[in-house]
Amino acid sequence: MAWGFGGAREAGANLIGGDTSAVLFPPLGGLLCQQPGGRPGRQSQWYRGLGRAVSGSSGTMSTIQSETDCYDIIEVLGKGTFGEVAKGWRRSTGEMVAIKILKNDAYRNRIIKNELKLLHCMRGLDPEEAHVIRFLEFCHDALKFFLVFELLEQNLFEFQKENNFAPLPARHIRTVTLQVLTALARLKELAIIHADLKPENIMLVDQTRCPFRVKVSRGRLGWLRP
Repeated sequence: MAWGFGGAREAGANLIGGDTSAVLFPPLGGLLCQQPGGRPGRQSQWYRGLGRAVSGSSGTMSTIQSETDCYDIIEVLGKGTFGEVAKGWRRSTGEMVAIKILKNDAYRNRIIKNELKLLHCMRGLDPEEAHVIRFLEFCHDALKFFLVFELLEQNLFEFQKENNFAPLPARHIRTVTLQVLTALARLKELAIIHADLKPENIMLVDQTRCPFRVKVSRGRLGWLRP
């Protein structure tokens, strides 16, 4: 299993506004948790809530608890310059998810703010129609930031590697290309550009049930200049 990611996306306690402190469990910390679209009666399009990050007693398992859900960390899928991606089990639905875990430091504060603005801007996109990875929620404690996304099967590079980089039939290339162009077009409508498009950031959804149905991983996204 794999999930592509790129760039640093972290912030301090004042990400969206107001003073929201966060401490590690056992004291119950005030975590800032966000979901696409927010909730009525909450702060703007996002909402604040309580939650906690709990380290496993054996050191092999951790639990991340937001206001609305709880995630058990199963394994680390990959590491990058600014953090790592873990496979987690979402207790409310029983589905596996990809959790991007990043260190909380002041250096990356500006970058995570930009990431959250991008996610906020993309909240109106239908992930299935737009062929982009579905964002579930964001929360943080005093040490780490957690961004939760759907977990997809594998990326296109891994698929090609497993098949000894055999050339794909033209019909499959057309299928993948059309979906990627659809994703880029939807992002362009929001004045967002994908700055790191490559096979590692093109994810196969379910090759067995939906051959060559893909979604574009976030990678490095940025704003188009006017």
